[in-house]
Amino acid sequence: MPDGNLVSSTSFCSEDDDWLVRNKHWISEAERATRPRRRRERQKEPLILCGHGVSLRVDGGTLLIRNGLTHYPQQREEFRFFKGDPALPPRVIMLDGSGSISFDVLDWLAEQRVPLIRIDWKGEVVSVLASSGFSADQAKLRWQVETRADPAQRIEFATKLIAERSLIRSKRLRKSSRRLARRRERSCGFAESINGCKPDTRTRFRSCSE
Repeated sequence: MPDGNLVSSTSFCSEDDDWLVRNKHWISEAERATRPRRRRERQKEPLILCGHGVSLRVDGGTLLIRNGLTHYPQQREEFRFFKGDPALPPRVIMLDGSGSISFDVLDWLAEQRVPLIRIDWKGEVVSVLASSGFSADQAKLRWQVETRADPAQRIEFATKLIAERSLIRSKRLRKSSRRLARRRERSCGFAESINGCKPDTRTRFRSCSE
């Protein structure tokens, strides 16, 4: 007699495949949105870790980080940072997940002034491990305070933001208008191809449309 709580393996496979496709999509989107770092340029983007099996440890005086696994199949990411390395991220953010970390890593990060921030699945800050005890970017926070106190800077920032969004929107509209134009051309061509043709079966209708 079949078990009422038994879920078929097909449904599990389907969910795994969907999860794999979505993960690959967002990974590619993140890689495309990330600006390549110039040589000897300081890293400005934080390092975001997630998934199961995250590992942070000190290996030969360097910080060795292994990112977690979020789907299958997946190749595990590995990062190695040297002290004073320009590629060293300004912050390391752990998004939920699971893993391990050594006390040597805390000393290493404190020496390099790199905070380690842990965020739970609800987006709330759980802990901040930093020499300053501050999770936010102090330079950005200082800029926000200065901009808010100066009306001229607020207007300048708002104008620039609106202009950038208008440019992005206009590009999307041009792309969508080109797609609509191509669809309109295909519809007109289809209408012309079957004009005057009176098929009596589905096969003849397809032959007329082709």
